[in-house]
Amino acid sequence: MRPLPPSAPVPAPADNSAPLLGQMRLWLASLNDDLKSPMHTINGMTQLCLQSSLEPQNRTELEAINLANHQLEWQINNLLMLAELDSQKFTLDSQALYILGLKQGLEEQWRLWGRDLQQLIFDWPQCGKIVTDGTKLQRLLSCLLHFVAKQGGTPVCRARSMADINQVNLQVEIIPSHWGGNGNLSQLEKIFDMSSGLSLAKKLAGVLGGQLRLLSFEGEFGFQFELNCERPRDGGGTGIIPQADQDLPILLVDDHGLNRQLVMAMFERLQLPLPAIAENGLEALQYLAEHRVKLVLMDIQMPVMDGVTALKRLRAQPKWQHLAVIALSANHTDSHVQGYLNIGFNAVLPKPFDFCYLKQVLHQFGIDCEEAQSVADIDKGVWPAHAALDCHKALARLNFDGELYADLLVRFATGQPQLLTQIPEAYGAGDWQTLARLLHTLKGVAASLGSDRLSHLATEAGDIINQGKEWSSESMLSLLMDIIAAINSWRELQHLNELGESISDLQLHQCLLKLQVFLQQSDAAAVTLVAQLQACRHEHLADYQSVFGLISNFEFDKALQELQPLMSKPK
Repeated sequence: MRPLPPSAPVPAPADNSAPLLGQMRLWLASLNDDLKSPMHTINGMTQLCLQSSLEPQNRTELEAINLANHQLEWQINNLLMLAELDSQKFTLDSQALYILGLKQGLEEQWRLWGRDLQQLIFDWPQCGKIVTDGTKLQRLLSCLLHFVAKQGGTPVCRARSMADINQVNLQVEIIPSHWGGNGNLSQLEKIFDMSSGLSLAKKLAGVLGGQLRLLSFEGEFGFQFELNCERPRDGGGTGIIPQADQDLPILLVDDHGLNRQLVMAMFERLQLPLPAIAENGLEALQYLAEHRVKLVLMDIQMPVMDGVTALKRLRAQPKWQHLAVIALSANHTDSHVQGYLNIGFNAVLPKPFDFCYLKQVLHQFGIDCEEAQSVADIDKGVWPAHAALDCHKALARLNFDGELYADLLVRFATGQPQLLTQIPEAYGAGDWQTLARLLHTLKGVAASLGSDRLSHLATEAGDIINQGKEWSSESMLSLLMDIIAAINSWRELQHLNELGESISDLQLHQCLLKLQVFLQQSDAAAVTLVAQLQACRHEHLADYQSVFGLISNFEFDKALQELQPLMSKPK
């Protein structure tokens, strides 16, 4: 699917509706029954007639009446809901909702508008569950979809969800499938005041606690809606687990957010319910005291109470002696694994997590799962360039789930900088327990992202400290900073993926200027930029192939010497 073009999101403008408009809405609300009753009658009668034997022409005419009635009902319901909002008698009915159910609801509304589903493109999560007012959220998205569809062409509905301990961040974009037009931003900002549907969407966004933005590119426009909402504590999600206790959740016990995100994303990929969450062994014991579970995925090194202590307390209780508990550990040599099994764990799931091995372990304990997407359907993408970051290896562990890997990269770059201060502080204070936990965490997440070098340095640091020797964090933290910088450079360059196959002279010039800066700074992001440029089309790109070849081999000094005279030549 064509990515969203670069744009500066524009917040939905403030509601400047005239008082007269509000009075008209209230007047319409007073006619609620008078309006809905005849529409329901028309709908019921046409449905009965359509079920009878009819001449083709009569059937066509009745279908046209039925369609017009649905369209009228849609517009009137929008006005009635606006009136309800204006009168401040609006209430939310929040409950657990499948994200996939939103897609199905939008498809159903699309059919009621008399449109062909082939004229609507979806890029939608296959599972996941949120707590919100599903009726209001579907109405909001339908209003945006209806407005974009009215402009002609094929709309694209793209949704992404990121779940953590208690929350899900849901982002939905509704945009044209092809961008292009001759409008301007000042005109586009006024569209919120031109449609009752958009006015309703704006108000609903505020009531639901979300953010609605206008996206524009070359005069064309689309919408982006973002909502942070709770996720059900019982996990939720789709997928079928054919066993007697299929309603029981899996309990994931891990103190690190990135690890939890990774496991939950893998569960979504396997179409399994999201696990219940505990952040340490004590929370796990408290959860198990009140809930039954299928099995437990237990991290070893955690604050408050580690996994080994929690397991020993579990096994001391007769009712938990046969509960399947799987150890999650970055220490997975043969001796470590055997040690965990001797303590009472049923199996060991090594970090970095491997998608296929996770699937195998779940099968071992009677949990059947099926991938939501085949490897052949996944775009491998362009990734951060750093000598100590093997993105292909990390992707292979994740079964080449590019979207999941991209999320993990972003979370790593935004979450791990705190280690740059936490590790030296723990070492300086002699807090060996906290330091061991931080190094163990870094060891696992670095390997998950494909940096075996950083993972090895964290392992080596732990060994040195355990031996009571002096240790310097300089080389490890320097590499950590370099990898974070490479990821951040890659994030800055992502807009180039949205340029399409063909780029303009100006875009090429801007890219070359950025490339020159990267080379001057010996920034490995130059490799990523070259990979993105080579995926584009421009008549002068061939002039730079020699430079691109040098950059791909990390010969930055030579590449810079060749690039500068080429850029000075008139085109």
